[in-house]
Amino acid sequence: MTISEHDLVREETATAVTATEPAAEGGALLSFPDFTYRHIWGDRAGRWLLTLNHPWIRSTSNVFVSLSELDDIVTNVDPVPKPKPSFARMSVLSVAPTAGAVAVLIFVDSPTPVYTQLSYLAVNP
Repeated sequence: MTISEHDLVREETATAVTATEPAAEGGALLSFPDFTYRHIWGDRAGRWLLTLNHPWIRSTSNVFVSLSELDDIVTNVDPVPKPKPSFARMSVLSVAPTAGAVAVLIFVDSPTPVYTQLSYLAVNP
């Protein structure tokens, strides 16, 4: 039995860059401590365990995650990459919230790296 490149799991951790206080009155549709967040993880191919640190995530949080390919064309007027349809098969394999973080196992089936973003929705019961 041989291990292929797609069987390897690489890991990376990032810390969410968000406000640590709830939004001002009328500023958010979600109520504290629920939140949404998007993180650009960059070029990915194969299996990755991506861990996002955030103080509002608990082991009891319901965390929903989607995986998108991003358009790598940005301008001075619009410097934020936008999601686009991907020809690569991409999957979120598992989501595991813990105290202060969420680990997400993804698989990007592509011969070349794909510029990726994960979108998170965390709901705290």
